[in-house]
Amino acid sequence: MEGISLGYIENYREILRGKGLKDSTIKQYLSDLGEFLYWMAKYKDSFDINTLQSLTGQDLEAYVKYLSNKSVSDATFRRLVTVLTQFLKHQQVQYLISQKSDR
Repeated sequence: MEGISLGYIENYREILRGKGLKDSTIKQYLSDLGEFLYWMAKYKDSFDINTLQSLTGQDLEAYVKYLSNKSVSDATFRRLVTVLTQFLKHQQVQYLISQKSDR
């Protein structure tokens, strides 16, 4: 996803900067979001703002299942879910994501 400029991602980057987060933290968060956008492009054939705003709880549970099938540590899994949850709150996307690691 690097090199792709999406307005909603750029806006979120500025929000994170405004919170005083370190550049390295922001870079990690945006990388985590890139993982989600990659999945969304494959799962929904798009990662535009309309697709993002139309996600359902079922879609997000599919993403959690996707993450569960990857070889990531529990800490990484929790970070990915937390970053996505905060991003979706910022985008005012209605969601239901379980942060329990019952993979």
